[in-house]
Amino acid sequence: MFGAEFNAAVAETSTSDAAFIVAELSKKFAFASQALVKKAKADEDLRVKRANEKLSLAEKLKRAEAEVQSLRDENQQLKVKCLKLETTASDNEKVLESLR
Repeated sequence: MFGAEFNAAVAETSTSDAAFIVAELSKKFAFASQALVKKAKADEDLRVKRANEKLSLAEKLKRAEAEVQSLRDENQQLKVKCLKLETTASDNEKVLESLR
């Protein structure tokens, strides 16, 4: 499990020194593990936040596209109505002209 250098260093030290070294290494390993878990959680939280932002933007885009289509439809209806009114106005002018 450990490298040859580590085993040799432990063999050259006293049992209490070796126990102290192992305890210190355990503390450092625990600290590193906690930091890694925090980093992994932060990365996951960021991934979720970005996914939610993308979903929100996609929903806003979909609503905007629907609004644009609705306005296009309304514009087309108004163009038809305007054309009918222009035709009626032209016909009325012709009638007035013929009455004079």
